[in-house]
Amino acid sequence: MPLSDWSAVSGSAATVAHADFQYDKPRRVPRFLARGEFNRFGANSDVPSTLKQNDDGKWQLDIMDGWPSSIQLNVYDFDDYFYGDTDGDGILDRLPPNSPASNFINLPAPPKPHLSWSLIVDDATMAWSIEPRGYFSISAVLYGLLLFIPPVTAIIAAYVFMLSRYGIKYNQFGVIAKGYQSLGKDDNDNDSSKSIREKFGFSSHKQTEIIGWPEDKAKRRKVLIATLKYKIIDWKLKVKVGGLGVMSSLMGKSMTDINLIWVVPKVKDLEYPPGERIEPIEVIIFGEPYLIEVEKHILDNITYVILDSPVFRAQTKADQYPARMDDLSSAIFYSTWNQAITATVHRNPDIDIYHINDYHGALVPLYLLPKVIPVCLSLHNPEFQGLWPLRTKE
Repeated sequence: MPLSDWSAVSGSAATVAHADFQYDKPRRVPRFLARGEFNRFGANSDVPSTLKQNDDGKWQLDIMDGWPSSIQLNVYDFDDYFYGDTDGDGILDRLPPNSPASNFINLPAPPKPHLSWSLIVDDATMAWSIEPRGYFSISAVLYGLLLFIPPVTAIIAAYVFMLSRYGIKYNQFGVIAKGYQSLGKDDNDNDSSKSIREKFGFSSHKQTEIIGWPEDKAKRRKVLIATLKYKIIDWKLKVKVGGLGVMSSLMGKSMTDINLIWVVPKVKDLEYPPGERIEPIEVIIFGEPYLIEVEKHILDNITYVILDSPVFRAQTKADQYPARMDDLSSAIFYSTWNQAITATVHRNPDIDIYHINDYHGALVPLYLLPKVIPVCLSLHNPEFQGLWPLRTKE
């Protein structure tokens, strides 16, 4: 594309500047842009719309659309002057914007088994042509693979994760005592089985003493829970955020077949109706005794043990936990909380099981020693229990 201009150095207008310097293919236009239904007439920039020169120096663009379709070409931008083929002679026509003629390149449906067209334009003669591209069978196979591979690989990944990370063990025997078999290699090997029983302290006779639940099926269970998130229905009080709050509310609402003792703390931004005042609980912090005021409130089968202390009153119904888990104030908070739960256990010696909700109350079994009671632990969000990530095997 030579351009002539006046040169002050040579004093002549015969200077020629070649715009295609170091360009290996001759061209008469800097580029071709295509617009049509396939790219929302230039509005969808994610769809390729610029024709590229092929090895023959002709401009080419592969177009995939719903057929039949129509397009227009332009050189500089998606402006007012477009190239089309008004008379259908295979030569591009350029019409002004006020022309009433429909100036489009019309593309029919490609012949089977092809799916798309490759538009080819010769800028020397402005002749255009199309060549079919793509195969239906290949596209169908690719579509099927894209539909099949993601769910299959997701299932495999989940299964591998479960095998490598999970450590779930199922209780296959239940809680009913059925007697114990010998731990030796052979039931007739009395010496070996006897030595193993003596080593582990097993008696040779079946247990006949009924302690309580679960051996005594008629006994109504007494279960202790202690949560920082809770709901007292008749007082219309709710300190509930997240899974633990939802689960504790469901326990209080649904577990009508047990006697539930529920330890909860007071927060500073709720007004509590007066409950039945009972003996305060004494806790030891840095060797000094402190008293925690205690109230009792009974609703159906639930006995709320409500704790009142400046340690707990520092929290709110929207933020029940200390800001950090690794500083002195959080240590005081959780020590006070666990000692108060421990005192509640001592005041109710007939508790059948302590259901620990998250790690917050998990120190109670240590405070209870040498007394031992059955416990179970529910982790409502294991990812954050003590900042312990699930991504490591440990």
